[in-house]
Amino acid sequence: TERKQAEESLRESEERWLFALEGARDGVWDWNPQTNKVFFSHRWKEMLGYDDNEINDTLDEWDKRVHPDDKAQCYADLQRHFSGETPFYENEHRVLCKDGSYKWILDRGKVTSWTKDHKPLRVIGTHQDITGRKRVEEEISKNEQRLAEAQRMAHIGSWELDLATNQLEWSDEIYRIF
Repeated sequence: TERKQAEESLRESEERWLFALEGARDGVWDWNPQTNKVFFSHRWKEMLGYDDNEINDTLDEWDKRVHPDDKAQCYADLQRHFSGETPFYENEHRVLCKDGSYKWILDRGKVTSWTKDHKPLRVIGTHQDITGRKRVEEEISKNEQRLAEAQRMAHIGSWELDLATNQLEWSDEIYRIF
């Protein structure tokens, strides 16, 4: 029947959506800013070391875990999206795990429905662990600092010329020398 076909189509669509998210290893959240109720997916909770029953369905569950140094920027980025400055919410911040450690999270979302007075009614997003990427970025930064310090101490600079674009880059020490 037509109803059975619609139900089957809906089930298949939901399977694709869940498979894509599980394959990406992302968590999902679905927030009603009017009530501050939030659905946190199993993967969202698992990423932070929690079982499903250990995290409730309120915004406070996220808010109290966001690193204090990152919280203001999270809310500023949300507000920029809510006001229409950005088409999506996107923020990288640290979130406290059950074991006391912090994970870096790439948080992305979008308002999917609005109230009549243009306030966000439903916001859906994903939560991706980017801790490994952040560690690599930090190591690269440390290595760049070590290289710059070694060049400064030895009074040796470096330069690079991209022949395809004719772009020339000099190290800080080359600038100092010349």
